[in-house]
Amino acid sequence: MIYRDPIPLFEATIFFTKRERGVSWVKVYEYIKERNKKNPANDELDRLFGYLIELESRLEKAIRVDNETVSCLYRELKPDKNDDGDYSDSYLASIVAPDALNMGLMIDEDAYFASLHNNIDSIPMRIAAFLLENKKPDREYSVSELLELINKSSIEPENKLLLIEAALNPEKYIYMLERTVRPIAAEFRRCDKLTRPFVELYRNKYCNGKITPEEIVRRVWKTPDNITEYNIGPNIMFGDTCLFNRMGQDSITLNCYMGAVYDFLYRNYNDMYRRWEPDFPKICLGFSNETRCRIFKQLINGPMYAKELWEKMGMPASTASVRLNTLVDTGLVKATIQGLRTYYSVDKEHLKKLIEKLNDIYDELE
Repeated sequence: MIYRDPIPLFEATIFFTKRERGVSWVKVYEYIKERNKKNPANDELDRLFGYLIELESRLEKAIRVDNETVSCLYRELKPDKNDDGDYSDSYLASIVAPDALNMGLMIDEDAYFASLHNNIDSIPMRIAAFLLENKKPDREYSVSELLELINKSSIEPENKLLLIEAALNPEKYIYMLERTVRPIAAEFRRCDKLTRPFVELYRNKYCNGKITPEEIVRRVWKTPDNITEYNIGPNIMFGDTCLFNRMGQDSITLNCYMGAVYDFLYRNYNDMYRRWEPDFPKICLGFSNETRCRIFKQLINGPMYAKELWEKMGMPASTASVRLNTLVDTGLVKATIQGLRTYYSVDKEHLKKLIEKLNDIYDELE
């Protein structure tokens, strides 16, 4: 299905996760302008980012909770999972409300929060799944067993205390989440004049009936071959494209949120997509995450398709998909579609270029 409008609750979630990590449209704008002072598209860049920066400012003014509450809900619980560019789900709000992203297409906010309250008993098990690296627990955990699992984990003491309190009093955190995101979602709706230009760009490109949701996604991402349903919608606050898998008993639904300025930046400011050169900051970030390093090491042994890889490594499909796409973005891993499957492998030519570049740097040092 192709959705025509952004989802305010999803936009509020993205706003807070970016804010907690110190990412803003102002910083992105300044970064692009500094490195592209003579780009002919800069006038359009100024116009589009003017809307985004004003939108972000209005959402900031709409916050009705203190910074401690925001940090409690959205700070990284497992710092080693912070991907410095990947969207991370390692924060309390994603445990209290795991469907905020994977099922973000639930637009009725009253029904959404009612469902969270109705399923409050599942929060302790979601905490257990989180500590078990998102593997589904094979049994129910008693309170004492869950507390023991939390205490034995490697996360920071203050985050252990946060999880313990959430396990013992989960309703408190659902109300906390609701008080935090609802005002931002409401303000986002009031900012229609600022979001309308991006929505129109999205509709003109994707809502014309000429292309299917699957075709839209495959133009941007190399997706696994066993997706059974595709949902497409616009997103404003993240800008890039977000993918989230929802696993059913016999199906996998992929929700794809197309970034507000993705196409514009891709066309005018991303030459590296067209001619690969080692991007050392991006490569360093690519290997700054232990899971991505494990995936890369596994791919050294030979190509693997997505499902084969995540089963081999014992990780959720959504986790593997995000990490794989980040590695592809470094240029050192490539995705090749063969029939109905997408195979991932180490790009030997790019790896060779990287080694040659490092050798050149080493020679200059001598």
